[in-house]
This record gives sequence, structure tokens and C-alpha cells, in this order.
Amino acid sequence: MKKAIVALSAAILLTGAAGVFYALHPTYYKYNDVWVKGKSLAEVRERYGEFDLMTGSYAAYYIYTDNGGIFSGGILDIDPDHLKRYYRMFYDENQCIYRIDEGVQPGG
Repeated sequence: MKKAIVALSAAILLTGAAGVFYALHPTYYKYNDVWVKGKSLAEVRERYGEFDLMTGSYAAYYIYTDNGGIFSGGILDIDPDHLKRYYRMFYDENQCIYRIDEGVQPGG
């Protein structure tokens, strides 16, 4: 009985930890959206490194290229568009990040 309680407690703890992680990183697992939002570009660059893409309205980190998913060729096959995906951080005139999303490469 004691082993079952320990196992159940561990499962609940792990599930809770996974839930908290997902709540903090909903856009992409590498970047903490809650921490990033409201920070300056300089603070984000200091924590996560140089940006892979910078435009007049957002800075971005490359996350992956859509070359087909896990279900490629199967019943759930979704045609890949082969576009690069970015973790985009939109900033205001003070270079403060106010919005985050996942987007495709410019012109895509």
C-alpha cells in the first residue's frame, strides 16, 4: 500500500511539474513566454543569445523547418510547406516585448 501511495504521489508531482512547464512555455519549450513578455530585447538577448531574425517590428529565434510531421504519408498526412518557423517576439518603440507567437519566415 505504501508503494502505491509513493507511486501515485510521484505521478501527481510529475504531472503538476509538466503542467507548470507548459504554462510557462506555451509557444515553444526553449523559451519561457511568461519571463520574455514585458522584457526588453537586450534582456532577452542576454538570456537566450543573439536573434536569428530581426525586423522593424519583431525579433525571432529559429525553431524548426516544416518538412513533414510524424504522420507523413499516413492518414493524417499534412502537406509540409518547407517554411522556417520562428519564435517571434513583437516589441514596441521602447524595445519592450508585448506579444509572442510562432510564425513563418518573412515572405512565407
